[in-house]
Amino acid sequence: MPITENEENNSTDDMKKKLPRPNGKDINRYKGMEKWSYRKWAWEFLRRNNDFILACKKCEVGTDDEKQAIANQFGLLRFKDYRDPYTGSYGKPKFTSDLLTSWSNQNGDRSSKSIELEQGMVLVRFDLNASFIDTQSLDKQLQLAKGRLKKRLKEYSEKLNKKTVTHHHSFKTFGIYIRLLDLLANRKTYAECARDIEPIKSADKTKEELSENIKQRIKKAREYTTHGYRFLALHPGKPGEKVITLGEIL
Repeated sequence: MPITENEENNSTDDMKKKLPRPNGKDINRYKGMEKWSYRKWAWEFLRRNNDFILACKKCEVGTDDEKQAIANQFGLLRFKDYRDPYTGSYGKPKFTSDLLTSWSNQNGDRSSKSIELEQGMVLVRFDLNASFIDTQSLDKQLQLAKGRLKKRLKEYSEKLNKKTVTHHHSFKTFGIYIRLLDLLANRKTYAECARDIEPIKSADKTKEELSENIKQRIKKAREYTTHGYRFLALHPGKPGEKVITLGEIL
């Protein structure tokens, strides 16, 4: 259901009452991260994307079409302002990355579809009629499709000379990334970020060493704000089930 103009204005007013963005130093603002779902992590990274923040600010009094254009640009099914928390006035964010497109013929008439496949896309056809003969046929088709997709992926990765990537997601690591982004937004230098994140390890290092040590983490943190969040939204559940103390997280 679309948000009405009055609801939109109320959403903006509600957001203005929210706490300001964390500054990266007050660890009390980061409690409960171990409970965050992948979808919440995706939203927390996106709402720290500088381009997304700027687009939302420019569109505070924009039309529905302008706001939907922002949603489309940043992989959201519908617009949600960056200041809105995960379960805020706009509702939970919905991402296009987990949108599955399908077509079916249930009328009995022979039909055809003109589908344009972009590079890297694969089209797989399933036959539901087989389930009326054997209920396990759909599972079998899914297994076959999975095997075929893996084969296509192998061929495609060899053609592009690229390797697939496996991520070992950890809310400890994500927590550090979020804090780094907030520290940078608070105009902290790389060296200052390193000292705030790891004060003990940073005690005897120069500014140059600190900057070099934290550079890769900052690069990864920014990557999650620009495109990595789209893939986090695909994952069910939450990263890392181990309960650890806030001190270990941050």
